[in-house]
Amino acid sequence: MEDVKLGGTMVTLGTDLNREYAWCLRKVNEVDCICLHKRMPSGSSYFNEKDFVTAIPLERVESCAKLLIRG
Repeated sequence: MEDVKLGGTMVTLGTDLNREYAWCLRKVNEVDCICLHKRMPSGSSYFNEKDFVTAIPLERVESCAKLLIRG
């Protein structure tokens, strides 16, 4: 994976159903994304590069949602 640069304002979105990951909206390498971070045993997340897992560009999520709504 290329180097990840987290930037911009971050908005937390909560956790997954199993409470293993924390989600947020923020820029990754200057692209608006939904980010996935690993949660610590205490339940919190740093929301930084230390616990970053992956990111999904919002543009991709929006295009998939449009297909779902049309279908």
